[in-house]
Amino acid sequence: MQLLFVDTETTGVNYLESQIIEIAGLVVNLDEATLEFSEIDKFSSLVSLRQTLDPKITRITGITELELATAQKLLIVQEKRASWLENYSDIQAIIGHSIDFELNFLKRESWYLPPEAKIIDTLDLAKIFLPQYSAINLEFLQNKLNLVPISDSNHVQLSHRALYDASVCYLLLKKIVKEISNLNLRQKFLELLGLYI
Repeated sequence: MQLLFVDTETTGVNYLESQIIEIAGLVVNLDEATLEFSEIDKFSSLVSLRQTLDPKITRITGITELELATAQKLLIVQEKRASWLENYSDIQAIIGHSIDFELNFLKRESWYLPPEAKIIDTLDLAKIFLPQYSAINLEFLQNKLNLVPISDSNHVQLSHRALYDASVCYLLLKKIVKEISNLNLRQKFLELLGLYI
């Protein structure tokens, strides 16, 4: 099955007042028989700024107003992303860490989402399968589990950027699946996915 990991960077936390300034997607194949993952493709783009950028957002993400001034407009990025996703007609799940945050922004700005895809939140999975950790935000789990995406020559991956965080979320799901396999809970995991998928 194909899985779509999504992440965004935004101008704030309130989706009714803020906007997406960066969006990323990572398409991964999950072999249901072996629970093996393989990365297929990725997408990442800045989105032109339509409001003031709080300097705090620049400190967190490294994204500057100057970069956003030259970024493509919302509709153009939306079209490019939708066109990219057309190549993957078998996406069965949209995955993210605290995925409701991303979905609220994506729906508010009318970004295309695969219509038949179900939602998987790695935050919920971490609560169940990684109970030994007191905090389960993505940055904490990344540090505790040493989840470091491998960058490539075409895209430098930076922490607190959309593609980097989507990649960390992917590595987190792989880690959770490995833990489940070690505990001989493979069938339980598939049943749990059945609840989401």
